[in-house]
Amino acid sequence: MEQEKILMKNMETKIIADKKQLRKDILAKREKLLEQETKTPSLEKQFLDNCITNHLVLHELKHPCQEYLCYISYKSEVDTKAILEFLLSHGKRVYVPKVLGSTIMEFFEIKNTDELVCGYQNIPEPIGDNSRKFTPKQDRQYRMIIPGSVFDTSGNRMGYGGGFYDTYLQKCMNERLQMEKIAIAYELQIVKKLPTEPHDVPMDYIYTEKGNIL
Repeated sequence: MEQEKILMKNMETKIIADKKQLRKDILAKREKLLEQETKTPSLEKQFLDNCITNHLVLHELKHPCQEYLCYISYKSEVDTKAILEFLLSHGKRVYVPKVLGSTIMEFFEIKNTDELVCGYQNIPEPIGDNSRKFTPKQDRQYRMIIPGSVFDTSGNRMGYGGGFYDTYLQKCMNERLQMEKIAIAYELQIVKKLPTEPHDVPMDYIYTEKGNIL
């Protein structure tokens, strides 16, 4: 019995180590989409971002949703500025994340992207006015646009190690919310199979520059 526990512990340790290395390798590849001297988006990245934005716009046109939760892009992540502006200009209610503590994140409504201020790890965030806090209802449909470091062709996601989205997605599941989960990423972030853990929540769609991979 004790030997089995040791074997399980060793397996868990190896899975964690493998995930960390995979995350590091993929993010290094994604970082190359930035101009190395200025750390600004390369022409290739801008083209890929536009492709992904177009896929999201088409998804909205085919499957309209009135309320969106969307991340604010940072560094080499897929740029969300254009999709945010599209949603806001089309009268959608848009909520973006704010870090409130260790693994704790809440979403707050914005009316335009100019409202954002420098927040956790210098990532733009909403001010956090409680009157604008996302308070979901079980009879409504919502859509969340989610970042990540690595994804697989079964819809599994690996984040950045902070646990913010894992915690929030698990909370949505526990509350039985009608939350459609859309991840956006570059093809270089897709692998065949990710090691998964019990708390992982799979995506409903994963859009890359080539379209939905699921």
